[in-house]
Amino acid sequence: MFSLKYSIGEILIGTIILVFSLWFLMEALALPISRGGNDVGPATFPLIASGLCTAFSLIFIVQALVARKKDNEKKIIVNGPKKVILSITAFLLYIALIPIISFYVSTLVFLPLLLLITKERNWIKIGLITAGFLLFSFVGFELILGVPLP
Repeated sequence: MFSLKYSIGEILIGTIILVFSLWFLMEALALPISRGGNDVGPATFPLIASGLCTAFSLIFIVQALVARKKDNEKKIIVNGPKKVILSITAFLLYIALIPIISFYVSTLVFLPLLLLITKERNWIKIGLITAGFLLFSFVGFELILGVPLP
């Protein structure tokens, strides 16, 4: 079992989101802002999303710092840190495998693995969730938006 003060957990999560948001923002700045004319470029959505995430994570951190002074008694208790570690490992493996074996194949491996880590044992449900997500990704990105996934 692992426990942590609630406000410390919120500050930690807010900081992690802030770091990823800033990284996302830096990557978005490398994309073209516009393709010319009235068209929005590929950087528009990532800039808006990363800007909002950055702002909201800063607000979250400030709220956690203010709340920390008011209430130190709440705690976050993680009864199964093994699941958290396995999930993080699965995410890292997923990210590493996408450029090697493609988004679709790595997702086909990752989603069932993550569902098994969270103790989902209904194979029909696992198959439907995985197939549904892959179908949504293919139709949404490849067909509708014309954006190929890696």
